[in-house]
Amino acid sequence: MLATLAAILALTPVPPIPNGPTEAERMERLFGKPVDPDGDCTFRLDGNKLVITVPDKPHALEDGKPTYSNAPRVLRDAGGNFRAQVKVVCRLPPDLTPKGGVRVDYYAAGLIVNGSDTNFVAWETTRGVAGRPRALAARSAVDRDTNEQVLGGRGTLYSPTKPHWLLLTRRDELVEYEASKDGKTWEPICSQKRIRFLPTLKVGLLAEHNGKKGFTATFEDFTVEPLTEPKK
Repeated sequence: MLATLAAILALTPVPPIPNGPTEAERMERLFGKPVDPDGDCTFRLDGNKLVITVPDKPHALEDGKPTYSNAPRVLRDAGGNFRAQVKVVCRLPPDLTPKGGVRVDYYAAGLIVNGSDTNFVAWETTRGVAGRPRALAARSAVDRDTNEQVLGGRGTLYSPTKPHWLLLTRRDELVEYEASKDGKTWEPICSQKRIRFLPTLKVGLLAEHNGKKGFTATFEDFTVEPLTEPKK
C-alpha cells in the first residue's frame, strides 16, 4: 500500500512555483510605464532605483516641437490634486563647457505632469544652462503658452550630480515647486499659476538633453499622494 502510494506521488507532477513579477511589472508599479518615442533609450531597475540612460543625440520635451518631443519618460495615471516627489542624481558628460566658458547644452532630469506634449509642467535639476552651471528649472507648456523659470541663487545649491529631492504639488491651476537635500526639510522654490491641465493627466519622471553627449539619470523614492487638506 505504502509502496503504491509512493509510486503515485512520484509520478504526480509538482506544480511550478509561481514566478515573481517581471522587471517591467516592478518598474511600472514603482515608477510608471516607460515612454521612449525614439526607441533608443534604456530603462532598467537597480534594486528599487530607476536608471534612465539617454544616448548621444538630443532627447527633449519642448512644447510639442516635432524635433524635441522625444524625451524618455515613465508615466502613471494621476487625477485631482496631488503631491509627487522623487530623489534624483545624474551622471553627466565630463566636459560641458565649450571655449569661452558659456554653457549651451542643456541636461535635466526630474518630475513631470503630462497631459500631452503641448500640455505639461516639469520640475527638474539642470546642468548646462548658459550662465548657470547648476540650477533648478520649472517649465510649463499649456496650449503653446510656455513659461520657464531657471533658478540661480538658492537653486545653485542643488547640483544635479549630487543626490537631492524634488517635490511638485498640484492644486487645481496652481503648481508649487520645492527641493530638499535630505528628503525631510523642504525649501519652497517657486510656483506657477493658471496652469490649465487637460482632464486626463499622467505624472512621472523624465530625463532630457539637447547636446551631443548622452547621460544617465537615477531616480528613487518616487511617491505620488493625493491631497486631502483644504486648498490654500
